[in-house]
Amino acid sequence: GLPHDRNAEIRLVGFHIEGENLLVPAPLDKTFFSMILKDTNITRVAHNSIFEKRWIERELNMDSVFYDTMLMHYLLNENTSHILKNAAFEVLGIIPWDIERKMQENNWTWETVPETVLYPYNAKDVQYTYELFLKLREQMDDKLRKVYTRIMRPLSDVCVNFESHGIKIDTEWASRVKSKYALEIRKLERELASQECVKEYLKRTKEETLNPGSPKMVGAVMYKILKLKPLVFTDGKAPSTEAEALKPYVKTHEFCRLVLA
Repeated sequence: GLPHDRNAEIRLVGFHIEGENLLVPAPLDKTFFSMILKDTNITRVAHNSIFEKRWIERELNMDSVFYDTMLMHYLLNENTSHILKNAAFEVLGIIPWDIERKMQENNWTWETVPETVLYPYNAKDVQYTYELFLKLREQMDDKLRKVYTRIMRPLSDVCVNFESHGIKIDTEWASRVKSKYALEIRKLERELASQECVKEYLKRTKEETLNPGSPKMVGAVMYKILKLKPLVFTDGKAPSTEAEALKPYVKTHEFCRLVLA
């Protein structure tokens, strides 16, 4: 991994080149890295490439375009974990190779983990990132490729700039907006608390307040207090409290309108 902290040190960088995993230990030869990054015949792939891009910009003073397997995996299935181990297991069937448990058992840090453990771990990171890239590229249709190329990858570069150089914020405007929404939220909370169905819920449950962000509380009011007919269900076949379940009752039940507001 590449460090967030300027004082942190890189122990090892891994590449997959021409079917082989190449592990380069510190100290790093910047001339070697520049040569690889300038070679247009080499496809550059990384998982969550923001880290690599930041280091390349800072240490080599150059830009580099990457295929990012984390973003590609997100486009194919946004409702799952996108960390490398999980993506490799889901797409390739690779058993997770994490060493964090071993590190905890031996009280190792990334600075002290032995090379005999670190090097094979890094090699697997490199190998499976490459295999994941090939599989994800195969699964992406033309539409997703356009979304990745025209939207996701440029936005990743924007995030790199944010992390490296920061972003200007109009603090006066932000303060005004914060105060405005705080007033609106308090007003909605008072209106919600004044609803008879909420008062009945608090009386039955002995709760002090109702949290409109709690599916359990909202569901209890909707289906037990108000006796509304469930129209939408969760994957577990339970009555849903998502927006789709609330919207049909907005005009007839003020509670549902306030929860959605």
